[in-house]
Formats: sequence, C-alpha cells, structure tokens
Amino acid sequence: MQTTETAQHMNVAAWIATGIVIGWIANYLLNQGSRDGRLGYLAFGVLGAFAGVQLLAPTPDPGATVDVNAFSMTLLMCSAAGAVVLLFVGNMVRQRFFP
Repeated sequence: MQTTETAQHMNVAAWIATGIVIGWIANYLLNQGSRDGRLGYLAFGVLGAFAGVQLLAPTPDPGATVDVNAFSMTLLMCSAAGAVVLLFVGNMVRQRFFP
C-alpha cells in the first residue's frame, strides 16, 4: 500500500506527463510539428493540466467524492481537459493578438 505522499507525487507526475503529451499533440496539430513555439505548447499543456485538476476535480459529480491524493482516471481526464482548454484559449489569443 502506498503512502499518501507517494500517491500524491505519482498524481503530480501523471498530470505533468498528461500535459506534456497533450501539448506535444497540440504542437503537432496546430503548428505542423514546427520547433517554433514547442516549449510554449508544452508549458501551456502542463499549466492546463494542473488548472484542470484544481477546477474540475472537486465537482465531477455532485454525489461523488474524488480523493485528490489517489490516482484515478477521473483526475487524469480532468488534467487532460484542462490542458486542452488552456491550449485552445492560448492558441485563440495568439492568433488574435499576434498574427
């Protein structure tokens, strides 16, 4: 059985990995895989993953409880959703103000 601290570190590592993967996919799809802006996409993916967990995980279902210290697919999906949303908004802002 894992300690709470170990499980929490595993969650953070999973959220970072999710954000990096989604940032890489966004760079490939939106930037045609160019090296320009790759670090920005990865950073926005990681920030979005953390934001998604903090904003979406507390209320996935009114009757459900989510233990933020335990690894779960719900938290992984929340981190993925947050990364996608932040990358989408960041891309729209970049296209609008920095054409």
